[in-house]
Amino acid sequence: MTLHRGDIVLARFPHAAGGRGKKRPVLVVQDDSYTRKTRHVIVAEITTNVSAAGDPANLFVDTATPDGKATGLTQNSVISCLHLATMTQDRIDRRYRSAACCDVAASG
Repeated sequence: MTLHRGDIVLARFPHAAGGRGKKRPVLVVQDDSYTRKTRHVIVAEITTNVSAAGDPANLFVDTATPDGKATGLTQNSVISCLHLATMTQDRIDRRYRSAACCDVAASG
C-alpha cells in the first residue's frame, strides 16, 4: 500500500508507556518524499475521546460536517499531535480515507 500525507489508516498505535497498544485510526503526517524513501512512517493518534478537543495541539473532527464525512471516520474524533509514533509501513492494516480525496493534505 502506498501511503501519502493526509491518509487516515488503521494501525496498532503503541501505548505511550511502551506497551503494545491497540488498533485505531491514525493520520499519516510524514511528508510523501520521506514515505517513498523509507520503510517507516510518522502517524498521529486519532481517538474518539473528545475531552481534549479544545487543546491547540489537537484537531477535532466533526463527522456531521462534509469535511468530517470525507475522513471516513464514523464517530466524532480528535487527531492528537501530542501523540505521534514512527512505525514501519507494513504495520498499516487498511486505509479509511486517501489524502487524494480531500484538500486537507495539501494545506499542511
